[in-house]
Amino acid sequence: MGVVMFIGILGARWWWAREWREGERFSFVVIAESESKLKPVWWVSVDPLEEEGVVVYFSQEVMIDTVGGYGGYRVWALPELGKLEKRGLSLVAESLQLLMGIKTDGALIVNLTDEEGIRWLRQVVREGLVWGYKGDMNMLDRLKLWRVVSGFNDGSVEWVDVANSRFGYIEQLPDGSGVVKVDLLRWDGWIQQNFKDEKVLVEALSVGVINQTDHGQLGKKAGRMLINTGIDVVAVETGEGSREKSVIKISNKEVLKTDTLDRIKDLYHKVRVETGGVETERFDVVVEVGEDFWQWLNGD
Repeated sequence: MGVVMFIGILGARWWWAREWREGERFSFVVIAESESKLKPVWWVSVDPLEEEGVVVYFSQEVMIDTVGGYGGYRVWALPELGKLEKRGLSLVAESLQLLMGIKTDGALIVNLTDEEGIRWLRQVVREGLVWGYKGDMNMLDRLKLWRVVSGFNDGSVEWVDVANSRFGYIEQLPDGSGVVKVDLLRWDGWIQQNFKDEKVLVEALSVGVINQTDHGQLGKKAGRMLINTGIDVVAVETGEGSREKSVIKISNKEVLKTDTLDRIKDLYHKVRVETGGVETERFDVVVEVGEDFWQWLNGD
């Protein structure tokens, strides 16, 4: 009963688990169903065109920064934090999206399995189709996911154990205990090499990010997710004045038809799009970052 109540409390979120467009990469969180307050967590991404998948495992000692102003938390503790703060699965998915710099589209809760590789992934996806499904992904996306994963072969899935990889390093906490943190420089290099969006690369649109707040480094944090998606961010700047709501500005209406704009809107779902107000000799698209992005990261 407690788990069912937990799933029901999804809460308001800055992003929305949008419908999966055919042929696109799809990424989601897997949480092990458990009575414990600490629940194993994986991040999964599948590429239907390349017929490949990546599974990132976060062991109990891995700590990441969360959205919403909660600071650093062990990944296994995020489901319970989401429950207590009435943010449910969105807190887990959004915090992992912040770490990955890649749009994360939903979450599945599954029974813990000892399977590995493609067998593990197929079992996870199969559970998303059964009666009594737990999570926040819509049925159409779950059916597409099953169809895609069914076509994978045994060598289609890459596994990354963060704590036992070159991306993890040990940091001592004030109480003397140690946690594993993620080396973001190495991490982002790996993401940008392995998660390129070919359609975005072909379009080669120039994107600028302008921080329209008084919060230093906010533009850099907003631009990081765009860069990891393969978008050509040619400048990150600080603008004059302040903006409450972020906005995406495009140089002309032809940009509306591009995959690049679709990817930007996926990351900044509730942000409106305006035509004009862009230095066309420099940018095709400008993302003006407002206080709403700061609030997503740090809470109200």
